[in-house]
Amino acid sequence: MNTQTRIAWLNRWLLLIFPSYVRYLAMLDRNRIWTDRFPLEARDVMKQLLDEQTHFCQRLADLIDYQGGHPEIAQFPEDAARLNFLEMAVAIKKTIERLEYNLAALESDRRDVNHVNDLAELLEEAIEMTRHHIHLLKPLSAEFSASHK
Repeated sequence: MNTQTRIAWLNRWLLLIFPSYVRYLAMLDRNRIWTDRFPLEARDVMKQLLDEQTHFCQRLADLIDYQGGHPEIAQFPEDAARLNFLEMAVAIKKTIERLEYNLAALESDRRDVNHVNDLAELLEEAIEMTRHHIHLLKPLSAEFSASHK
């Protein structure tokens, strides 16, 4: 696989993972009405997810730089700004939906990079991280749901 193709794969994964709803939610003003109702434990989970995403994305960017490319950073999803006005359960549900979309996109890349060991390993790490984040967020979605008893 040539260098430009490698850089293209790395940038694709960076564009999927970096502009996450988790990152957007973390950037919101702390005085938003729903943050008062968001328990410290749940905020800690969100911070953990953001830290893991940021660390992984920095690794991707470093690899792109090392190979002479330029890391690309996508805008937040169009509907991210609407999260400002949603209840936390809905914001977390939207975050899970986005992570599930990202997971499907990452999994679809497997067959194209499975013959390149270092990219395949990096992709598997991204897949496992995304699965783990979905797993951590699902209980929070249920906990903040209006139908949760």
